[in-house]
Amino acid sequence: MIGYCKEGNHRILVFEFIPGGSLGSFIFDQPEMPPWRWRAETAIGIAKGLEYLHYGCTFPIIHCDIKPDNILMDHMENPKITDFGNRQAP
Repeated sequence: MIGYCKEGNHRILVFEFIPGGSLGSFIFDQPEMPPWRWRAETAIGIAKGLEYLHYGCTFPIIHCDIKPDNILMDHMENPKITDFGNRQAP
């Protein structure tokens, strides 16, 4: 994430351009499954991202919709958590 804006009810997240497509297309649209080492490293990367959102931010962020299509892969095949939706805080 490059930045964000939080003004009243308006919120926006700004991400870098991520050319690798979604984790879902990366895994399910390929003729072969990626190697186990890559899968483990990707899972750890996603877990680190979630840990940061929950504990590393000033205001914790709970994603609520983690799925392969909401994880994008950058040009180095590193996972990036995206699609935080438009949920209102209670």
